[in-house]
Amino acid sequence: MPQPLKRAGSGPADTELPAAATLTDNFATPTAPAVGAFLMVYDGSAWDMARGDDTDGLLVNLGSNNDVDVTDRAARDLGKVDIAAFDGAVTPADTFTTPTASPPVVAFGMVYNGTTWDMLRGDVANGVLVNLGTNNDVDTELPSAVLLGGTTEFSDPTVPAVGAYGVVYDQGAGTWRGLATWHVDGLSRSGHLGVSPAVYNGATWDRARALAEPNTITGRAIGSQVVGKTEGKATYRISFNDLVVVAGVGVNILGHANAVVRVTRIQISKPSVAQAPCRFVKTSAAATGGTQTAPTPILLDSANEAAVAVVNLYTAAPTGGAEVGSVFEGDIGAADVVDETFGDEQNTQALVLRGAAQTLEIDLSAGATINGLLEWTEE
Repeated sequence: MPQPLKRAGSGPADTELPAAATLTDNFATPTAPAVGAFLMVYDGSAWDMARGDDTDGLLVNLGSNNDVDVTDRAARDLGKVDIAAFDGAVTPADTFTTPTASPPVVAFGMVYNGTTWDMLRGDVANGVLVNLGTNNDVDTELPSAVLLGGTTEFSDPTVPAVGAYGVVYDQGAGTWRGLATWHVDGLSRSGHLGVSPAVYNGATWDRARALAEPNTITGRAIGSQVVGKTEGKATYRISFNDLVVVAGVGVNILGHANAVVRVTRIQISKPSVAQAPCRFVKTSAAATGGTQTAPTPILLDSANEAAVAVVNLYTAAPTGGAEVGSVFEGDIGAADVVDETFGDEQNTQALVLRGAAQTLEIDLSAGATINGLLEWTEE
């Protein structure tokens, strides 16, 4: 039975620990309570005191006599680096072939050119040289620099070009023109850039016109800005006097593939034989055959480009083109004058011929001698 604890002062307590003993090597694994403060290591069968000293600390035994066993060093090539696998020293050079066998040791920077290796170029001041092409130039594919000047127009570029001067496209001429400067009424100084405002007519862009006063014929002025369809456009006219024609197509005007032709006025005056009726016919194909002349159109402004539309005056009637419809049809007596205008009222259109196939014909019901005119614009 356990013994009851004695009160203090009456004797030692029973802790069930063995009596104190000296710690030694080969200390058996305890099978009863024990206290030991010294470091012990197990050698596989018994416990030994860990060796060491106050200089080197804990001794780590790596083998017999604390040495590594290298008795088989030769067989295992321990402690030896075989450098026979490396080439001998080589001098870095351009066109160095990519190694396929033993690796060389080269410390200089090399770059691959797609086939072989080259040394990086450079210097102390600029560092690595970056070669952008032949002679270190960048190929921009631009032509050599040329002076912009000496001409006001040039063709559309077909190769890359750089130009810093303002230019505008002349649709009629098919070329580019430099922007002009001029004196402008009402301004305090000259040298203003010549850029004209444009207004959209529903299909193309027209130059906007300014008048000091409203124009009762071509349009009305809003402030000084004129609203009008044809004012200022390149305008042309053909007149004919004592033209002897036979029944059928006496006069026609042909459209053009590269321009919009707008017929603005047709006049037939005092035919020698009454016409019942006289017709103005728009067609979708040109007349064929007949005998005709094609006089040169008159430019209402000598600065206009030459006309591209053609007016034919027939002395032997052709076969008329496919009709779109009549834009005028009426009887004309020998003393009558017909003066038909198109697009003269605000927001109305001229008679437009688009493309080379469309034409306008003046058809007579009887042979006669006639006088008259045709007027049109081109864009």
